Amino acid sequence: MGILARLKKAFSRTHKPLDGAVEFDEQEIRVQPPTEKRIRWAEIDRIVTYKIDLLTYDEIRVQFENQNGDAIVVTEESPGFVAFMHEVVRRFPSAQDWHAHVSQPPFVECWTVLYESDPERT
Repeated sequence: MGILARLKKAFSRTHKPLDGAVEFDEQEIRVQPPTEKRIRWAEIDRIVTYKIDLLTYDEIRVQFENQNGDAIVVTEESPGFVAFMHEVVRRFPSAQDWHAHVSQPPFVECWTVLYESDPERT
């Protein structure tokens, strides 16, 4: 296989999300396989959003942390992401403009804290 054929094959692959579907209810957030992580809404201590550069496009990620150091990362590629982010904004009004903060400029990480229970935290 020639170099052009290999490049075409590499760029035509469907991107696989970091994790499976994101689900939520009144008590918790769940990320389905392969990771299968959970975090209770009431335990969320910090929410950050950022992008990673995947060569030809960026992938937006949202990370939810608790005081124990546990974290769940949800990507915009995760099934259920749009409905989930509507719920995040409903529960954490400081996340209202999350997309505007993280989306520009392209190919820059744009690490942004959307919510922090203790702003003095390091």
